[in-house]
Amino acid sequence: MSKICLYCLAFQFLFAAVAFAAKPVTVDQLESALRKTQTQQDADVAQQLSGLELTERLSTTRLSAMEARLPGEKSRVALLALADASAFLDPPAADIPADPPPDINAQRLMISRAVNYLDTEIPKLPNFFATRTIVYFADNLKKNGRPDANGRGGKPWRTTGSSTTTVYFRDGKEDKDIGQGEEKIQSANQERLIPTGTFGPILSRVMDEVGDGQLTWRRWERGADGTRAVFRFAVPQTRSHFEVDFRSSSAWEEAEYFQQFSAYHGEIKVDPATGTILRLILDADLEPGLPVARAGLVVDYGPVEIGGKTYICPVRSVSLLVGRTLLRPGGYAGNTRSPSDFGPETALLSDITFGQYHVFRAEAHIVPY
Repeated sequence: MSKICLYCLAFQFLFAAVAFAAKPVTVDQLESALRKTQTQQDADVAQQLSGLELTERLSTTRLSAMEARLPGEKSRVALLALADASAFLDPPAADIPADPPPDINAQRLMISRAVNYLDTEIPKLPNFFATRTIVYFADNLKKNGRPDANGRGGKPWRTTGSSTTTVYFRDGKEDKDIGQGEEKIQSANQERLIPTGTFGPILSRVMDEVGDGQLTWRRWERGADGTRAVFRFAVPQTRSHFEVDFRSSSAWEEAEYFQQFSAYHGEIKVDPATGTILRLILDADLEPGLPVARAGLVVDYGPVEIGGKTYICPVRSVSLLVGRTLLRPGGYAGNTRSPSDFGPETALLSDITFGQYHVFRAEAHIVPY
C-alpha cells in the first residue's frame, strides 16, 4: 500500500539553549537588504541572512534571482534555509489577486479538470529515473518552545549535511527495489529528516483520500505563467496514509520510536484552464503530548523533458518536522506523554530538488558463444 512518509532518521539534540530572536522581514524587505550587501564578504552576508525570518513565502523564481546576486556558497545556503522555512506560508499580498472567487460551477469545473489531469496525464508518464539532492537543516528550540508558522523559534538554521541519490519511477510508482545503496551522503552529524513517497504518486494518493466534494476554495495566486487557483482540503486519520515516523532522542541511552498515520490538511495549486496541479502542501494534524509537534511537506511541480517529451514532474520539495526530546523512559501510553516528559525541541528541514530526468529502459543482450 502506498503511503506518504516523513521519516526522521535520527535526532541528536543540543540541550544548551541560546537566546536568539530572528528579525521578521517580508520578501520585498529581504530583496532590499540583499541589495545593500553586494560589496560584502560571503560569510558576512550569510551571518546577516541567518538572523532573518520571512513572514511570507519566497517563491522559487525570486529565490533563483536572489541567489544569482549572492557572493558565495555560504550565503546561498543561508538564503536557501530562509526560503525553505517560508514554504508553508502564504505568498506576498502582491501575488494574491483581488479578483473575486469564481462561482461554484467554475470551481467544480477546475476540480474536475484536476481529477481528469490525474486520471489521464499521470498514467502517461514513462518509466524514468532522476537525481534527488537533499540539503538538511536543523534549528534547536527551547524546551516546550512554540515554533511559529515556518518552524522557527531557536538558534539560526544550520546545515547538517547533504545527500545525492538516484530515484526511480516505474509502472506508475516510486520503485524502491532499484538502485538501492547508491546514496552518497555528506553529513556533519545525524540530524536528518528524510521524506519518502515524494517522488511517487503522492498526488493520486492525496486526491483519493480527500474524496469528491472535499476541496474548497482558498484563493487566487499569481504565478510566472499566469493566475492559478488554490484549493484547500482536510483528511481525517481514518482515511490517511500520511505517516510520521520518528526516532526520538532521549536523556538516557535508548531512543524511542514513534510511528503514526496522521490526519492532515493542506492545499493544491491548480492551473484553472488545464487542471494541472503545480503545488501540493500537506500539514499533519497532531495531538498534544506526542513526540512530534509538527510535520509537513511541500512539493512543487514543473515541466521537465524526458525522452524528448515534456511532462509535469516534481522539481522541488521541502519537508519540516519539529520533534521533542524525551526526558523519561516508558514508551507512549495511549500515544501521548505528559508535557513534563519532554525536553528541548528541534526543527528539522530538508530541501529537496529533482533533476537530470532520463527514460528508464531495461535492456537484455544475447551473447553468442
